[in-house]
Amino acid sequence: MGLEPKRIFLARRKQRAISNQAQIEALLHPLGYSTVYPEDLPISDQFRLFNTAEQIVAVHGAGLAPLLYRHLESPLRYLVEILPCGHMTDFFRLMAQQVGCSWIGVRGRLKPEYIQCSYKRQGIFNQYSLDSFEVDPVSLERAIKQISINSASYG
Repeated sequence: MGLEPKRIFLARRKQRAISNQAQIEALLHPLGYSTVYPEDLPISDQFRLFNTAEQIVAVHGAGLAPLLYRHLESPLRYLVEILPCGHMTDFFRLMAQQVGCSWIGVRGRLKPEYIQCSYKRQGIFNQYSLDSFEVDPVSLERAIKQISINSASYG
């Protein structure tokens, strides 16, 4: 894979893709983040990313699985997980805690068609779990700042 970036934005092309990705990249790239699509990489390179990166911003999904297997010496100190509002889980938050990595989540914007279904008290709200979604760049920027402040004060 060549020289590995220290700041990575793990994006998705199909399910759970960010519909305003160009806007999010315009925020992340000046901060030193490189966009990577895990599906484009051999599994060995995916694992290498988690062992060489210092910071990861990632859309929730299987691309985050290598987090569990990162080396204890890995420089990865924090993870910002972007979750669609139609998918509720704390799986990677717990995993980050287990491997000594700070975590903060950013929830995608709620779409009008989600409102009716989200108020039904039957079952789990996951009907829109795989939808593409929009991310508020201000919320993402604040999350990145906050987690770096938290990491510095605990590290």
